[in-house]
This record gives sequence, C-alpha cells and structure tokens, in this order.
Amino acid sequence: MSEIQLTGLLKIDSVDVSAFVSSMVIKRTRSAVTVPASLGNIREVDKAGSLKEVLEVNFFSSMAATSLWAELYDAVDTDAAELSFEGRLDSAAVSANNPKFTGTIVVLGVDTGSSVGSLREQTQTFPITSAGITKSAS
Repeated sequence: MSEIQLTGLLKIDSVDVSAFVSSMVIKRTRSAVTVPASLGNIREVDKAGSLKEVLEVNFFSSMAATSLWAELYDAVDTDAAELSFEGRLDSAAVSANNPKFTGTIVVLGVDTGSSVGSLREQTQTFPITSAGITKSAS
C-alpha cells in the first residue's frame, strides 16, 4: 500500500459511499490521567487513561437519495442515531498490508447546504460506540 492516499473504500450500512468521500480518517486517542507526586515519589506521572475513537469524514453533500448525506440525514432522526461502517485505505483486497476497519458510528449531526457558487461538502466527526473499532486482515 502506498503512503499516498489515492483510493479507498467506505461503506455505511453496507452501502458503498466512496464516490462521495474525499477524506476518511480514523482517530484513536487516550486521555491522560495524572498521578500526583507522593511522599514516596516526587515525580508527577501521566498514565494512559480511557480510549476514544472517532471517524472523521469529509464528503460531498449530494442531495441524491442514495448519497452519504441522505443516509446521515435520516440517521439523525432514529432513536440511536447509529450506522455501521466498513472502511479501508486502499481499494485493493483486504490483507495484512491493507486492513479493513469496522465499527458503528453515532451520527450527532449533519449539515445541509453551502454558499452560492461553492462545492457542497462538509467534514463531520462521528464518535464510535463502546464496541470500538475492529481492524482485520480478512
């Protein structure tokens, strides 16, 4: 797999929305938990705390009924506002060098419209449910 992002795949609820997506970034971060100095250790130490995962997607806001925008717009109205996703960073077959990432996003919002004369696109960051993201080579 090249280090340059040229192709990839993103499916939302099993629908391939790759044609609408210009950027997909999986972000995994750990919060810092500070352990204060004590009588036995003068050093304040940071330890790894809870894990947070999000899927950041930049996409074209096509109004087509089969677009990513339409799926997200409808998901906001559901009780859980959750959608499954499957993505990989290269369109080649899934392998150890081109893993598949899967999980469930929580759709907290979606934008509609844009300025006159500009491309309708937006970037949204979706939290991942407590089940987390799975990375697999098959």
